[in-house]
Amino acid sequence: MNDRREPLIALSLFAFFSFFYLLTYSGVPHNPDEWFFLTGAQAVIDGDLGAVQSHGWLFSVAVVPFYALSLFSSRIGSYQAALLLNIPVTALTAAVLYLSLSEFSCSRRLRLAVALTFGLATLAWPYSHYLFREPLAALLLLVTMWAAIRFWYKPTLASFFVGAVAFALGVSVKLTLLAFFPFYVAFIIALVFRRLAWRDALPAILLPIAALALIVLATAGLASLFPDLLAGYLRKWPDWPAFVALWVSPGWGLLTFAPALWLAVIGAGPLLRRHPAMAFLVWGGSLFFVMQASAHPIWWGYWAYGPRQLLPLIPVLCLSMPFGLQWLAARGRRIGFGVACLLAVTGGLVQAVGVMVPFGNYIRQMLFPAGITGESLTWNWPLSLPVGMARFWRLAVLDMAWIRGRESGSVQVIWTMLLPLALLTLLGFVWLAFVASAKRLPTPRIAFAFSFMILGAWLPVAILTVRAAYWDERYHPEMGFQAAAQMIQQERRPGDLVITDLWTERLTEPATSLLNYCHARCPKRLDLVRENLTDRETDWQTRHLTDLVGFRRAWLLLTRVQEGDPNSIVEKWLGQVGYLERCDWTGPQVRLCRYHLARGCPVASLPMAATLGDRIALLQAEVLVVNRRACPVSSLAPGDVLQVEIAWRALETVDVDYVVSLQLLNSGGQLVANSDRRPANGFRPTTAWQAGDTISDRYAIEIPEAAAPGSYSLVVLMYNPEDGRRLPVRLADGTEGDVVPLTSVLIGAR
Repeated sequence: MNDRREPLIALSLFAFFSFFYLLTYSGVPHNPDEWFFLTGAQAVIDGDLGAVQSHGWLFSVAVVPFYALSLFSSRIGSYQAALLLNIPVTALTAAVLYLSLSEFSCSRRLRLAVALTFGLATLAWPYSHYLFREPLAALLLLVTMWAAIRFWYKPTLASFFVGAVAFALGVSVKLTLLAFFPFYVAFIIALVFRRLAWRDALPAILLPIAALALIVLATAGLASLFPDLLAGYLRKWPDWPAFVALWVSPGWGLLTFAPALWLAVIGAGPLLRRHPAMAFLVWGGSLFFVMQASAHPIWWGYWAYGPRQLLPLIPVLCLSMPFGLQWLAARGRRIGFGVACLLAVTGGLVQAVGVMVPFGNYIRQMLFPAGITGESLTWNWPLSLPVGMARFWRLAVLDMAWIRGRESGSVQVIWTMLLPLALLTLLGFVWLAFVASAKRLPTPRIAFAFSFMILGAWLPVAILTVRAAYWDERYHPEMGFQAAAQMIQQERRPGDLVITDLWTERLTEPATSLLNYCHARCPKRLDLVRENLTDRETDWQTRHLTDLVGFRRAWLLLTRVQEGDPNSIVEKWLGQVGYLERCDWTGPQVRLCRYHLARGCPVASLPMAATLGDRIALLQAEVLVVNRRACPVSSLAPGDVLQVEIAWRALETVDVDYVVSLQLLNSGGQLVANSDRRPANGFRPTTAWQAGDTISDRYAIEIPEAAAPGSYSLVVLMYNPEDGRRLPVRLADGTEGDVVPLTSVLIGAR
């Protein structure tokens, strides 16, 4: 019965934590890495495996089943559905931790206490809240440790195979797990000595020296095998102040944000005495991992909560937690129990603050006003993060899907979500307590069937949660992201590319909103962070020009950027390498522009010297055609694109901000298609022209699908947007009018 009860308890733990983490689900973006890896999931769905990131590919594959939920319902956001991945991953880690501790012959009550402490009082809780690859890496590293424990006491091919595969998959998720590799090698060598009974024949100091030498050699070998990927980690000396800060800093310290892990620190000594090989593997690998992380003292992940880069260590360190609890109990049952409860409760409260309060509140309202930025912001020695965030712990700002705070300060609680979540969480806990403590259980089939029935309710409740969070106002559907995504979906074609212009104020919003509202049906996306282009990348225009190769059209998504904004460097660059067809405000703060990237076949090149209003001259215009046929072009068809390159010259200063209109007219002079905008899409307004200035500009018009066969005229003109008056035009031959004729084209049937 006991053997059957262990997997049943693990399954019950999995069910309880699955609902508990769903209860604290948010569905709000926190980090650019979240959508960075979702791009890989989109590539998997599209069958574009070449676009999947080589580092972290397993994470993108694992998220696909959740990400694809939005394909089946228009009311499920792709991004929020993907966020569900961390919930079962972290819950499964608690179950595996419970099973792993059985290898140390710990009591059932002690193993349950450790598993519950891990799930409720460490950073496992906040990181079930966000979409990061670290929780999956933590699970795979723990499975590797479990296999190593079994392999040490009973070497079998199955244990070795499971451990090797789990470690390889963990490295594919997070490369820095290679810090454990030298220790695994030393562990295997030690096992060989142990199995051959050579350990007693060697001096006691010889094995540690050999292990240390092996670690140095393995590290050097890894640095040579992965010179590019590991250069930043294995070729830098540790930063010892940063090493200390990663443990105890009030801003990023692991032991600060997870006080319950002090029980693991206390248990390190007893673990070393009773299981020296496992202590070497757990603590040696963990310390080396932290040393490796300290080589980069400024961790640009302060949008997250706690030391995100150390997350994979938490379940591993919990392996020594039962020995810390036993050590405390030996010093006095009541004192030990009190200290353990104090650390666990304190850790649980710290994690509750981290889960429920948006971290941005703390940064914007506490750190920035205090002038804390850069390295001080990262390590945050001046202010304690948990205490500071507690100031915002009120219902109106809680970051949970079933709470919606209004700008007026009122709060709406979605009871249709909260009640089933709370009841199922309670049911999971009661069932776990019953399975763990009952002297007699129902037959194994009934018990397992009931456990799976509880888990079977998780997916529909999770979908209900996602549906509610999808319409959360914090995703700003009224800003225009939803309309922009719908326009892209409706008008997309093969060869389209979506480019998001990202900047600090709204770094995650454009990409995550597109991921949400496109329902896994958006074209491939290229995210360009404006600060990276200006501060970190040299000659970024040339480098990113290669990213446009093979694409026919580019959609540019802009947030809170007006036409002609000098800081909109991506928009300005695309206007120089492509042909702008249209820009639409899809909402009060979102603008969507469409560019044609491929240069067409020349149709007409016209040096004209036409004059507009005696102030502006049109020096030259070249007309090109993009179609699906070869050059030269004899006739056009609906869907083809007319491109125009124009050179203007200012004859004198212009005091009116004129708009250029490129128009396609039918034989009766009626407007069929047009593209209206200020020169260079506002970057070169006519009011800024000085006498003698030459301005180059590009335009594009797509022939409508409804265009009837016949002869059409392509003309260009300028008008005053305030009253609609056109500038008078005088052509080189003396003809006067209000338009400059560029060329005539013949449009046939498709």
